[in-house]
Amino acid sequence: MSKLIITPSPHIHSGANSANIMLIVVAALLPAVCASIYFFGTTAIILYAVCIISSIVFEAAFNKIASRADTTNDWSALLTGLLLAMNLPPELPLWIAVIGSFVSIVVAKMVFGGLGGNPFNPALVGRVFVLISFPAQMTSYVLPFGVDGVSSATVLSAAKTYMQAGDGLLIGFQLPDIMPMIIGSTSGSL
Repeated sequence: MSKLIITPSPHIHSGANSANIMLIVVAALLPAVCASIYFFGTTAIILYAVCIISSIVFEAAFNKIASRADTTNDWSALLTGLLLAMNLPPELPLWIAVIGSFVSIVVAKMVFGGLGGNPFNPALVGRVFVLISFPAQMTSYVLPFGVDGVSSATVLSAAKTYMQAGDGLLIGFQLPDIMPMIIGSTSGSL
């Protein structure tokens, strides 16, 4: 007589761990990172570096202060910093990016127990925090290199400007060409 063994899923495991998955996601984001560096230049590189380095430092410092094991080798802090930078305007003051990294890592991730324990995406919590705290800096978008103009509104904020108050119809508004929006040569976040 055979015994029936009941276990929780997953029943088949691929051998992948959190660190491998984080690096795969980072690799998948590299084309977008390269495009943002192409369009925004060294300001994008610096913003990426500040967000990634400060995220890793904040996670390591929190683990040390809280007497927890080091979790920076799971690469989730790297991914959080990368995602945060991608959600910020390229010319954002770097000290605001550091505040966003602190909120992302310490408040939204580590306080809830670290990787897998957080109820919200840490990078987006950091973005929302700096958006609420510094709205002028977070909504000052510059046009990418090679595009005429100094600064510009995003497509959604431009559409909002032309909305009629009562019925929500667009009056006198024409969407920009679709190709610049697809390749990313419009103003906005990295």
